[in-house]
Amino acid sequence: PPDDVDPSLIIQRKDDKPASIRKRLGVYKAETKPVEQYYRERGQLLEIGGVGSFEEVYARIRASIASRS
Repeated sequence: PPDDVDPSLIIQRKDDKPASIRKRLGVYKAETKPVEQYYRERGQLLEIGGVGSFEEVYARIRASIASRS
């Protein structure tokens, strides 16, 4: 966790083991990639960077949607 986060406040799943995480990520990718490809092929996929404050990311989302209107 970041230095400013109290580790005792972090809740961890019982199955947060490397093998379980790899399996969950595999399922996520298998189920998400076809949807992503579907919208990408139709020119309807918006890719927006999620780094920054909530306000910065929200502004990028709004600008991206507005540019398509």
